[in-house]
Amino acid sequence: MRRVTAAFDLTPVGRRVVERARLLAEQFETHLELLHVFDTCEDSFLTEDEARFLTDHRRTAAAVLVDWVAGRTSAPVEFEVSKGAPSTQVARLARHADLLVTGTSSVDAAQLGPVTRRLARKARPPVLAVRRQPRVPYRRVVAAVDLSEHSRQAVELAGALAPDGDLTVVYALSPRSDVLLGQSRLFEQDAAQRRDDRLARAQSALDEFTAPWGDGLRNMIFEGPPSQAIEEAVRRRGADLVTVASRGAGATPMVLLGGTAEEIMSAAPCDVAVARVEGAFRRP
Repeated sequence: MRRVTAAFDLTPVGRRVVERARLLAEQFETHLELLHVFDTCEDSFLTEDEARFLTDHRRTAAAVLVDWVAGRTSAPVEFEVSKGAPSTQVARLARHADLLVTGTSSVDAAQLGPVTRRLARKARPPVLAVRRQPRVPYRRVVAAVDLSEHSRQAVELAGALAPDGDLTVVYALSPRSDVLLGQSRLFEQDAAQRRDDRLARAQSALDEFTAPWGDGLRNMIFEGPPSQAIEEAVRRRGADLVTVASRGAGATPMVLLGGTAEEIMSAAPCDVAVARVEGAFRRP
């Protein structure tokens, strides 16, 4: 990676964002670009003097945070302040970045904010949503895959962000067939055997899927919705990062694991990185 871009606000979450971006810039020995975009719509019904005062305050507070980061790193730091719709402006300014770092909700850090949701859909580079307070480089990563070609990007991104980390690849197996088999006229023992056989076939397919990466990773299969599978995998592995892949088509929502990429981003109790996969728009 040649450029890490971080979009931050003036909340404690914004400080987490720039600190994680700093760690990544040092890890990749690359440039660090910091963006602060404020929405002028927030200044509705303010007098001209009040709006000017708030603008000056925002610029000063952002510059103080940038100086704090620059004093903690040897990586080249660039800084830009802009006005406008945050998601649109950030996506435009970060279009040449190799990684876009942003945060969760400034109101509730456990939740995914609307700006990050929009950036995950429209931004050109991979998007990393920071949830936890960063202290060290990523150590344990969970990559969510659906065994499709585009989901290989989730594994690639995991390896890039944590080259020396512990990587676990997770596949969520739908339990719907088991429910239907249970409602059929099969004997309970026969249905259980068929379930075990299906799990074995899924495990074999996952092992084949991850074979190009060698033995340096762990494969896990969970039964249930992808978001629940990721939550359980993060808990078991003590992961500090989840990677998923999106397949964009311009302004269309991203597609992953049956259209649940945003649900995974919201449900994962740790940082989440979304790998961008080129998609082709087709008219209905």
